[in-house]
Amino acid sequence: MAEQVVYWGLPVAAILVVAGVIALVRHLNEPTTLQERVAALVGDPSCLGGGATRERVRAAERPDLYPDLLPQARSVVIVACDYGGPVSIVVEFHSAAALQRAFAHSRTARRSRWCVVGEGAFDGNTLDHRGDLARFCSRVHGTVRT
Repeated sequence: MAEQVVYWGLPVAAILVVAGVIALVRHLNEPTTLQERVAALVGDPSCLGGGATRERVRAAERPDLYPDLLPQARSVVIVACDYGGPVSIVVEFHSAAALQRAFAHSRTARRSRWCVVGEGAFDGNTLDHRGDLARFCSRVHGTVRT
C-alpha cells in the first residue's frame, strides 16, 4: 500500500512543482511599471506584427498634449505602435494624491477618458476602439475616470 502511494505520489508532486515553477516564472516576467503594462496591452495584437514603443517626453516638448496636466507629472511616456495603431499617454505622479489634485485642476484632462492606477494614469483618446480603455483598464486593475 505504501509503495503505491510513493509510486503515484512522486509523479503528482513533480507535476505540481513544475506547474509552480512555470507560474512563478510567468509572474516574474510580467511587466511591472504602468508604462510597461500599457505597452504590452497596446502592442498585443494591435501593432500588426510590430511592437509598442515607449517615448519619454517632457511637457515642454509636447504643448499639444494636456498642457495643464503634463507639467505636474513626474514622468510622461507616449506608448504607440511602431506601424500605426493605438497610442496612449501614460503619466505618473509622485503620489496618488498628487494625481488627484492634477486631474482636478486640469481642464484638458477632463475632455478625455483616463484609466487611473495608483499614482499613474493613461488616456484612451487615441486607442483604436472605444472599448479598449475599459478592457485595458480592467486588465491593470485600474478605474476608468470620465
